[in-house]
Amino acid sequence: MIEIYLMTEEHKQWKKTISFAETCSWKAGPFLAKKMAENGFKEWERVCAVCVNGEVAGFSTFAEKDELSEQYDFTPFIGFVFVDEQYRGRRLSEMMIQSIISYAKELSYEKVYIMSGEIGLYEKYGFVKLGDYGTVYDSIDQLFVKTIKGASRDLELLNHLDKLHTTELGVVRIKRNLSIDTNDVVAWCKDKINSAHAIITKRGKNWYVAVDGLVITVNAHSYTIITAHKEKR
Repeated sequence: MIEIYLMTEEHKQWKKTISFAETCSWKAGPFLAKKMAENGFKEWERVCAVCVNGEVAGFSTFAEKDELSEQYDFTPFIGFVFVDEQYRGRRLSEMMIQSIISYAKELSYEKVYIMSGEIGLYEKYGFVKLGDYGTVYDSIDQLFVKTIKGASRDLELLNHLDKLHTTELGVVRIKRNLSIDTNDVVAWCKDKINSAHAIITKRGKNWYVAVDGLVITVNAHSYTIITAHKEKR
């Protein structure tokens, strides 16, 4: 029997997955095990475990960042995809990826990313290569993206555009970051957020609106436009 779990540290398979990762044949396994032991994950992030007949057979993660260099704003990421050698050939990696994508859709993400050195693997799952990008390890790796079909925009923010406001410092910060010249920064941001091609995601206490090469950050409680900046490519 094959079972897929999207876990936080309270899950019954959390410690089993730590033990499995510590001793697996992949050199990144102990790094993930340490991160799990320290619970180094945000509230919405997950560790995915695939179990065969009750035994952990592989793992992956769903997180805000992976190995991509901090200068890039792509998010979220599927990472640490690994299946033990004896269980390969059963499409377990694909099962984990599809489970994570379903969860990402629930969080209103419209795209997910993967970094990998594999050629021709993730394309089979519908990912498209964006290019070669720098990593936090001062190396170069491939960046792949998959658009989530049926993902919906976050209507809560769109339905309350009249509540949007910012501070005097916010006006200065946004004008400086975007190099714009407008007398009404809030109205300018509203137009961008209401754009048909804006991608709105909610993570933690903020909404993040990606549109026209920039990202607008809005506090989900107060509807304050905190900042906006150009996407780094």
